[in-house]
Amino acid sequence: MNGKEIVNKLLEAEAKQDVHGMAVFMADNIIYETPFALPGVPDRVEGKGTLIEMLDQFIGKESGMYTSWDIYNIRVYPGGEPDLFFAEMKGQGVVAQNGHQYRQSYISLFRVTDGRISLWREYFNPIPLQEAIASLQTGQASN
Repeated sequence: MNGKEIVNKLLEAEAKQDVHGMAVFMADNIIYETPFALPGVPDRVEGKGTLIEMLDQFIGKESGMYTSWDIYNIRVYPGGEPDLFFAEMKGQGVVAQNGHQYRQSYISLFRVTDGRISLWREYFNPIPLQEAIASLQTGQASN
């Protein structure tokens, strides 16, 4: 499987809320970064186990904050180096507690090393996530 296919497979597993399926495509020492993270949300997570725990809290099918989650319109592009890829995608979810509709556009950078994703840097507008988290605190959907 080439790097583009690995990135696509990771994102396809994410679309199914299959956090443990995503783990198959991650290096043990993966670094996940969100440069525009909200206060209280880590902007850097190191290690597959730690990242899986965090992802499970947000998008996990059994224990995540969303009853449904989807990633769609996935487009993966080469990044100018053989192991570097960019992806554009849309995401949407429904907050389990109150039905709040979360919608987002993402740009992600991935580095694939030895057949596994070693770097995942995700850029997105933090305001929709802030609204989804706020809806958990108020118990009301804000859309």
